[in-house]
Amino acid sequence: TMAAADIIFRTIFSEPIDEATATDLFETFAAFQGLAYAHGMMSMARLPMWLLPGRRRAVAKANRMRRVLGGLLDARLTALAAGKPVPDDDILASLVRPGDDGQAPDRAALLNEICVLFLAGHETSAAGLAWTLYLLSECPLTQERARAEVLAAIDGPRPPAFGDLRRLPFLRDVFRESLRLYPPLAFVTRDTTQPETLGTREAEPGSVIFVQTWSLQRNPEIWPAADAFDPDRWSCPYAKTAQRQGYLPFGMGPRVCAGAGFAMQEAVLLLAMLLRRYRFAPVPGQPPPEPAARLTLRSANGIRLQVTRIGDEPPPDGQPGA
Repeated sequence: TMAAADIIFRTIFSEPIDEATATDLFETFAAFQGLAYAHGMMSMARLPMWLLPGRRRAVAKANRMRRVLGGLLDARLTALAAGKPVPDDDILASLVRPGDDGQAPDRAALLNEICVLFLAGHETSAAGLAWTLYLLSECPLTQERARAEVLAAIDGPRPPAFGDLRRLPFLRDVFRESLRLYPPLAFVTRDTTQPETLGTREAEPGSVIFVQTWSLQRNPEIWPAADAFDPDRWSCPYAKTAQRQGYLPFGMGPRVCAGAGFAMQEAVLLLAMLLRRYRFAPVPGQPPPEPAARLTLRSANGIRLQVTRIGDEPPPDGQPGA
């Protein structure tokens, strides 16, 4: 979470997130998630929000996050008004530019955009990376294969770069397969704009449709051995058809996630950095993660892994140490 938040923070504001700010935002957002999930369910059921206990607490948590991010926005707006030099190649720079009508967006609109970009831009990536590391820890041969690809693609101690992505096809497929099994959004919702027939049911305009991403991406009629972690399936002949029929971790259509490409690049490069330095294994006696749908797909009991720096592993029994 810290790594993903730091990346999106730098992308929005051109500066790193400090530990105190990060801790404040993470704790506030963690408390907000469960409340917001319940609010969303009631809203889609057209129930009045005042019925939900904890509404005031949810609003307070949301306002706390907005104050933290709003302070950074105000610092940029103040600098612009004073004619001081500011970054011109981050997301915030593109947001504050005047639109086609020559008018700059107001502060409220800017803050809304920044909050969505920050929260969606770090939480989903962190969830996807955590589930990927869990799957790799359970499949040591797949993990070693991905590590070998990374070591062959990235020479020396330099950090991975954008140009390395094309040399990491298997690692990309590892992450795609993780997103299939553990989509950061377990379901997406849509409002119908016209009458629709769904199987034997008729949906009137304005009906709320739940698209079960989790179930769709594990549908055995679309994906052979649907519950198995198999990155090689992405190079099989059926993969393109299956992807069109039952793969939407970033949504689909006009409302597809605008950050899908960013997230894929970020995840593959972060995984490359981690696999080059560490091995991941299950913790003996630790129960498996229990997926729980909130705003994102989290583990109700955490994801705990045994992490060993490459080179620090104990030698095999009977073998001399290095």
